Amino acid sequence: MPQEQLNPQHIATSAIVAALLAMVGLLACASNVPRPTAAFVKQAQVRWPEATLASLQAGRALYIKGCARCHTLYRPWAVPAAEWPETVLEMAKRAKLDPQQAERVVRYLIVTSDLYRVEKKTRGVAQTGQTEPVGAPGTAVSGAQ
Repeated sequence: MPQEQLNPQHIATSAIVAALLAMVGLLACASNVPRPTAAFVKQAQVRWPEATLASLQAGRALYIKGCARCHTLYRPWAVPAAEWPETVLEMAKRAKLDPQQAERVVRYLIVTSDLYRVEKKTRGVAQTGQTEPVGAPGTAVSGAQ
């Protein structure tokens, strides 16, 4: 039985479809990794006076890009703020983050974790207490945007 030849057009189409599916997956969980706001900056500047909206946005982007390569993204508040530095330090090399990038990720995660806990206590905004990976319970999502 002769071997089938690979059709270059079929290969290109398959690659495009795979890329589009990956992008849809990233977009699907965008709301699960909060975008920094002025409230984030205010909270961050308590610890790091030089923190800016741009630096927190960079931390979020690095978290999504670097961490989703290997595993599901966790909601930043799923881990106590005090544990994020060690967790990120352990994963920075695998995520291909230099020390400055890792610090940006840590700051974003700590601030987001802190804000969630403050809002939960003071306003009851986040009443679910969810601690599972980003996505529906029992499911995992590979990234966010």
